[in-house]
Amino acid sequence: VNTVPNVPLISDQEVCFGDTVTFGEVTLTPGYSYEWSSLSSGIFTETGSTITRTITASEEYTLKVTNTAGCLVEQTFKVTMQPLPTATVATAATICEGQEINIGAPAKTGSTYSWVASPAYTWNAPTVSSTSANPKVSPLQTTTFTLTETITATGCTKTNSVTITVDKNPIVSLNRGTTIDMCDADVSTDLEATITGNYSSTRWEAVPASSGEVNILSPTEISFTPSPSAISNGSALVRLFVINTCDEELPVLETTINISRKSIANAGTDISGCGTDPITLDGSNSTFATSYLWSKPSDISGSLTLANTPNPVFTPSISDVLNANTLYAGGIPFRLTTSSANCDASTDIVLVTIVPSTIVNAGASSTIICENGTYVPSGATKDVNTVSVAWSTSGDGTFIDSNSLTPTYTPGINDKVLGLVTLTLTGTGNSPCATSFSETILSIEKN
Repeated sequence: VNTVPNVPLISDQEVCFGDTVTFGEVTLTPGYSYEWSSLSSGIFTETGSTITRTITASEEYTLKVTNTAGCLVEQTFKVTMQPLPTATVATAATICEGQEINIGAPAKTGSTYSWVASPAYTWNAPTVSSTSANPKVSPLQTTTFTLTETITATGCTKTNSVTITVDKNPIVSLNRGTTIDMCDADVSTDLEATITGNYSSTRWEAVPASSGEVNILSPTEISFTPSPSAISNGSALVRLFVINTCDEELPVLETTINISRKSIANAGTDISGCGTDPITLDGSNSTFATSYLWSKPSDISGSLTLANTPNPVFTPSISDVLNANTLYAGGIPFRLTTSSANCDASTDIVLVTIVPSTIVNAGASSTIICENGTYVPSGATKDVNTVSVAWSTSGDGTFIDSNSLTPTYTPGINDKVLGLVTLTLTGTGNSPCATSFSETILSIEKN
């Protein structure tokens, strides 16, 4: 009696669609011959101890093994094909940074889901889970999401991928920063932004609208002209809105414009001084000035103190009194320069005229006359700066021609009683000089 071939039993089995499976003994038994067949395809060309098939449908297979004695063993087994899950993903899409999008489909009963992202994505479970069938994601960069769906009952799996392209928000910067300065005399100032990346549009606006006019030079550059109210308030606010490619407004950028008023120098009205008397200049009517600087010609040697204030003091020197009217016939020019922040300086000039003081001399310091006599001053003088003279007495006598240098004085009763009287010569000069005085003492002797 010959023995039959010893062939391991091949069991019926379930295989997922598309899986590649090998059936039979891996080790070939010497002297055995093998014949493989299936209901749908008939006898196979393979004659080895194994066959390999990619399963696309259910099938019944038969294996016949014959040994050298001619003994035959035949066995049949069924392969049941199990369908794969659909692993449905969303259509590839482009979103803007910060937007959310669903990348799967509704869950199916009996399936489990697992997502993997490349590059890595942070899943915020349980709100956004990598085991959800249809998670809503918000990637920061272009990301490929790969879904593996598994049918729990059969273990069959399928993967599918979707790429979400992220159009990143543009990077916006203000070229002059968030605070800029301008002078009202400049009329307008330019603002410019740099936008790196894709965007849909921009919008500039002044806040409030009454604070100035926005003139669009380009989507990223404007010229701003402040209104009188903004100039009066000293500032204005301009906002830039950038719209991304998804028509979403990015966080607003603001620029504060500080508006300085240009100073207007006012050196005051022309002024005259007498001799070496100090002269106070007046720049207090200058407007919007934050600093002051007074200057005088280099050939004027008098002192100028408090030159960094609205009201400096000029004290002429003797040389100035003697020479200034020759050097500067219309008056010495003093220049006031004022300034304010972010604005050009302003200047104004005031003319200072030095009026020489008057000098008079009543003649001899003392004179003696008899009580019945009269007195005519001898040697009385006045300088060229004296416009007029007048004599006066400390007693009760009288003058004839008291406005001349040689009047006639007749002593009065009290003068004779006292025997002494003071005669004063007063000289009047040009304004603003005060009068000058000189005295002589007249002694009156009794006869």
